[in-house]
This record gives sequence, C-alpha cells and structure tokens, in this order.
Amino acid sequence: MRSTQECMDLTEIVHFDHSERHPWELARQAVIEENLGQLIHQSGKDRDAITVLDIGCGDAYLVAQLSRKFPEIQFVGVDINFTDDQLEQLKEYYKDLNLKIYRNLEDVELNGNAVDVVLLLDVIEHIEDEISFMESLPSFDYIQDDTKYLITVPAFQNLFAAHDVILGHYRRYSNRSLRERLARAGFKTSFERYFFTTLIPPRFLQVIKEKFIKRDVSTGSDLAAWKGGKAVTQMIKGVLWTDYKIGSAFRSMGIKIPGLSNMVVCQRSS
Repeated sequence: MRSTQECMDLTEIVHFDHSERHPWELARQAVIEENLGQLIHQSGKDRDAITVLDIGCGDAYLVAQLSRKFPEIQFVGVDINFTDDQLEQLKEYYKDLNLKIYRNLEDVELNGNAVDVVLLLDVIEHIEDEISFMESLPSFDYIQDDTKYLITVPAFQNLFAAHDVILGHYRRYSNRSLRERLARAGFKTSFERYFFTTLIPPRFLQVIKEKFIKRDVSTGSDLAAWKGGKAVTQMIKGVLWTDYKIGSAFRSMGIKIPGLSNMVVCQRSS
C-alpha cells in the first residue's frame, strides 16, 4: 500500500497545520466530496447508517475533512504506514469527529456494520500487484458484494515521469486499462472519467524535458513542501475546480476529455 497521499508524505511527519496544503490536494478534496455525496444519495440510506472506509488515508487530512463535510456518517481511515505515536496523535486530534483510525484492515471494528463505500484515492498505483490486493478486499466481513468503491489514480502511462518514481508509483492508468484490471480482480465499473485537464500540458512538457535532462529522484517531491501562500493556493484550486466542472459539462454531453487524474466507481461483479 502507498506511503503517501500525492501531496503529503506520511513517512516525513504527521502534522496538523493545514494552512499549506497543495492546491491539487484541495481541488481533489472538492472532487471527492461531490462524488461521495452522489454515492451517499444513491444509496437511499439514512446518513447515520452509512459507513465509509478510506484505505491508504495518508496523514488522514482528507478523511477528516470528509468527516466534517458529512458529520452523520461513520468514517474509518486505515494506513499501514502509521507509527504507534502517529496513530495516537491522530486519534487524539480527531477524537471529536465521527472518525476511527487504524493501521491495518484486520484491526477495523464496526460492531457488525458493513462498509457502504470504500475510498481508494491515489492508492492502487502504489501497489505492485493491485489485482491481488483488490481481490483480497472482499475477504473482510465488513466489505460486502454491494459495497461501492470510489477509486482515483494518475492517468496515462505515457505521462509516467520522475514524479511518479519519487512517489512510488508502479504505473498510471487509462480509463480502459483501469477498467480491465479491475475486471480481472472481479469488479465491474459503473462510472469512469478523467479530470484536471489543465495539468496535462505541464506534465507532458516535464516528460519531454526528462528525455534530455534526467531528474534526481532522490530529492523528494516538490509538492510535499508547497509554500505558495493562501492567495495563490486558492487561485490554483479555483482553476482546477473550474477545470473539473467543465469536464463534467462535456461528460454530460457524451464527450470525454482527458485529464491527469482518472476516477472510477465499481463494485464486485455479481
């Protein structure tokens, strides 16, 4: 399982100063909030009867924000990279939220309740054999056949760059390749799309540049140390959110446009 969210390296530190989150992370948060809200609505269940499991939750920032956005819902965050101290810090800091945090899926206790939605947000690209990993998830008794999975991954293998190596990615995915690999694991995709189209040109230029000038992958990710300031952060977040909504408008007209990120909703095949 991954050791990072794409903009926050858990192996460096768990901290609670959220004033310098990367605009990509904040924009993606808004995307996840919208799509999770749709899944919650589609479930037809009362919100206080819904449980959402975030696997590979990183430093728990996003799952905590989702808990604040949907306070009636039970959230669970799991990440195998937590140290004992980090786990205790997080549990204490988020004790007032409807949020439980664990290191391992085997430790999750839901008192007989089932998980309605599993979040795998920029996670499976960090797993060498993601098909076996996906096949293993239904073995947990709290994950059932009708559990929905909301998955995001980086898009397009031809945009694989040093940034991916730094973050520990094994691969990037097209809609088709992700759908096919999930099918091999026994999952059927019901929704798929790309988002963040405006990030493709700079990534493409980076890939071209790296053909001539190799990047030192030992330096770490520049995204993990974002210091753009509040005004710049909000401006870029706004651009990315507008980008996402324009993509949604095109999708509603049956037009698929590419993006640097890829999102699907799936569940176990009957």
